[in-house]
Amino acid sequence: MGKWGLLLGIALAAAGQFESSRAGAAASPVEQFVQQGADSGIAILKDKSLSDTDRKARLEAFLKSLLDFRRMAIFTLGAAASSASPDDVSAFVDAYTQFSVANYYSDLGGYGGQWIEVTNAVPRADNDFIVTAAIHDAATPNAPPSLISLRVLDEGNGKFAVVDASVQGVWFAVAQRDEYAAFLKQNGGNVTALTAKLRDKAANLRSGGTPPNMQGK
Repeated sequence: MGKWGLLLGIALAAAGQFESSRAGAAASPVEQFVQQGADSGIAILKDKSLSDTDRKARLEAFLKSLLDFRRMAIFTLGAAASSASPDDVSAFVDAYTQFSVANYYSDLGGYGGQWIEVTNAVPRADNDFIVTAAIHDAATPNAPPSLISLRVLDEGNGKFAVVDASVQGVWFAVAQRDEYAAFLKQNGGNVTALTAKLRDKAANLRSGGTPPNMQGK
């Protein structure tokens, strides 16, 4: 996940540090969702009273409240999601979720006071929005900000979920899907092998290591 994961993590966790750049304008429900969720994320990161175990547990619950991991997992699995057995798909979703949470947590360990400036939220459809933001780094105030876009779905009954992020025009979930498709092609379409690979990567991250790429290098 690397830089993309770090930027997405910052976007979710750091947004609560500042007022919306659109001063005086009423925030839309999707903007309120990102703002309020971010407030919770930054509180977790700043709470010095939490043990490492408690912080990880609270961060996992926080991420699951903002990100629709099942939808993301099914998308990244691509065509194999239709051909694999329900049990194999369920196991993959669980492994994908655990890997993603471990990766976001690892990336957020490098959080250094960056702040985000939401610029707009553009509807793609009635329930589908692109929220664009600029991430500024306090350590390099004269440097141009990093731009990120978040795809947020309105899942009904007042519930929103982030399902993808884009940095420099590259959508993270799309890139993941391509990576996983390449792995499946090299391994005879074996979803169980892909699931095992993600579990290994998650375990490596939880132990403080850097996970190998999908080819095991």
